[in-house]
Amino acid sequence: MTKPTLLIVEDDPLIALDAAGQAEAAGYSTIVASSVAEAQRILALEHVDAAVLDFMLPDGVVTPVAHALREAHLPYAIVSGTSVADIEKTGLLNPPVTAKPADYLRVIANLMRGDEMPARATIKVG
Repeated sequence: MTKPTLLIVEDDPLIALDAAGQAEAAGYSTIVASSVAEAQRILALEHVDAAVLDFMLPDGVVTPVAHALREAHLPYAIVSGTSVADIEKTGLLNPPVTAKPADYLRVIANLMRGDEMPARATIKVG
């Protein structure tokens, strides 16, 4: 049986290592990206089942990745120090956000249980 694959988008190497380690200990395969561009390349080339996203990355905010995940009907959660209000200003309304520092095991469990699904988020157009 193939393990579900979790995309972790995080630019802080220690946080990414911690999140990936917790996910792998819980039985997931992980792919780590440290930028929006890298995450978009991974989504274009690899199969992922869900994603945990930092909001602020070196090349911008993660909103395009969240949009791509939503369009693909893949669950995601945002783990960030950025406020929900600031995240909503980028076009993601009611985003599934957990504040840093986070318990990644809990975030992943909620995500895979369906507590943090993109259907709960709305994209503001125009």
